[in-house]
Amino acid sequence: MQWAATNDYDAVVGLLLERDDVDANWRDEDGMTALSLAAVSGNDAVVRRLPARDDVDANSKDDRGMSVLLLAARMGHSGMVRQLLDKVDVDANSKDNDGLGALEWSQKEGHDAVVDFLKEWYKNNANRISPRS
Repeated sequence: MQWAATNDYDAVVGLLLERDDVDANWRDEDGMTALSLAAVSGNDAVVRRLPARDDVDANSKDDRGMSVLLLAARMGHSGMVRQLLDKVDVDANSKDNDGLGALEWSQKEGHDAVVDFLKEWYKNNANRISPRS
C-alpha cells in the first residue's frame, strides 16, 4: 500500500483497503504509514481516501514525531492541510520530536500559502486549539 500511496495510485489503494488482510497503518523502517507517504508525495486523492476507513490512524506519527498534518504543512500542500483540518479528525496541535507544529514547519520551509491558511484557521478555531505561534 505504501508504494501505491507514494505513487498516486488511488485506485490501487482503494482495492487494497477493501481487503481485510491489509494493515492500513503498517509502518516502514522510518515509521511512515501509507497516509504519511501520501502526504509527503502530495497525493490528495489518497489522503482523502485513507482516513475514510475507520481503522486508519490519521494522527499517527513517524519516528521523528511527524504527523500527517505536519508532513503536509512542511511540504507546502495547502489544499491537503485544509482538507486534514476541515474534514479529517487530526490533532491541530500535533508537534514533532523537536516541538515544531504545522505552522512552524510551514514558516520554516517558506510556504506562505500554508502559513496564511493556518494563521486564519487557528484564529477562527481558537476554542478548539491553542497554537504556539
